[in-house]
Amino acid sequence: MRILVISDSHCDRDSLRSAIEAQPRAHTILFLGDGVRDMESEAPTFPKHKVYAVRGNCDLACMEPAVRVLQVGDKRIMMTHGHTFAVDFGIGDAVDAARRNGCDVLAFGHTHTPMTDYQDGLYIINPGSIARWNGQTYGVIDIVPGGIMCNTISL
Repeated sequence: MRILVISDSHCDRDSLRSAIEAQPRAHTILFLGDGVRDMESEAPTFPKHKVYAVRGNCDLACMEPAVRVLQVGDKRIMMTHGHTFAVDFGIGDAVDAARRNGCDVLAFGHTHTPMTDYQDGLYIINPGSIARWNGQTYGVIDIVPGGIMCNTISL
């Protein structure tokens, strides 16, 4: 199963759409905030996709939660924008929250800096920012019988 991970579109719907189109095998999308309205606008264009979103610090009056834990098969994924865990100053609090929730994967955004890591059984991914003015990166999580693989990709 391939999961597309996108964050920080900041009104760049064209790049958001391009990322979705670039990953035809991904039918689940995790949107990590700062552009929830962008994702809501594009979602009808991709009716076969299941979209999960969390709000970011720029998503004013958004009804999405700040943290969401998903069960995907036998794996648990915690998704958050990251601002409520102060990820600008380190990811320790977000990692601790993912562990408390029994998660296999932590997906966060906010910093606009793509990264993947693995810490004692926890896969960590920040897809960076899909926005044209800020790097244009997104992430993929592949859940396969042999395990989990997280990657960031330039648009």
